[in-house]
Amino acid sequence: MIVAKQPSAFSSEPNVLIDEEHTQKQREQWDSVAHAWDRHFEWYAGCFQPLIDWCCDAVALTAGVRVLDIAAGSGLPALAVAARVQPQGSVVAIDISPPMLRLAERRARATGLRNIEFRAMNAEALAFADHSFDAVTCTFGLMFCADPARAVAELRRVLAPGGRFAISTWAEPSRNPFLAIFGRAVAEVLSLPRPPRSAPGPFRFSQPDELEAVMRAGGLTDLEIESRPLTVVYESVEVYQEISKALSPGLQSKLDALTHAETSRLDELVRAGAAPFLDGSRLRLIATPLCAAGLV
Repeated sequence: MIVAKQPSAFSSEPNVLIDEEHTQKQREQWDSVAHAWDRHFEWYAGCFQPLIDWCCDAVALTAGVRVLDIAAGSGLPALAVAARVQPQGSVVAIDISPPMLRLAERRARATGLRNIEFRAMNAEALAFADHSFDAVTCTFGLMFCADPARAVAELRRVLAPGGRFAISTWAEPSRNPFLAIFGRAVAEVLSLPRPPRSAPGPFRFSQPDELEAVMRAGGLTDLEIESRPLTVVYESVEVYQEISKALSPGLQSKLDALTHAETSRLDELVRAGAAPFLDGSRLRLIATPLCAAGLV
């Protein structure tokens, strides 16, 4: 169902069309894995530190700047950004999942960060005035938006002239065994149909030209896109399966309902896919984000 959002003082247009059905489905799925993301926060932060550093560097963070982090999830890169711009600088972290934000806020307070605010919000209808921020970051959120071009346009609207942005999506599955091994095994066991390339999902903008096209459609034209591969290490294939299952929105109940034979088949498929990447008992998988950065 598409509904018209009521006009507000911060809306770039008199009425903003929001796909509430899509948003609600996404919210429920991410709500369901919030505690798992919190439980594996340190693991994620360690594995993806190079990407977090890139986000901070790409928007040229300095003390005192105002930053918006879109799709903040369990708190990264928002917490790292807040640490860089304190004490005068500020961060607003938004996400559609209130449970994710509550856990991120708890972590912020526990680490002594006082310059960060958490707000539940849809990226396609930002409740901020034009030119409210000096920088905007968004890691692995754009590809899940119902209307990603509108989300980019909103991002551009709230950026001050000369403001910088850093956005990441995932490169194609062949460059992301980190996601693809488990994803392909699950798709086979659950007989999941291949989604249309335009459908929201992790590989929606897996080609640089696809990512560039949606960025330009939203009004961001001064940008550069690069791939930044990194290595994700798991202590074992079992740990890989455990973490992948726990962090995958919308899959937990389906995987819990598998028969013993189906669960065994899933394990066989994952092990077969993981075999070339084993280093002893450890599993070393490549993850390749596509990273777009520039200024307005």
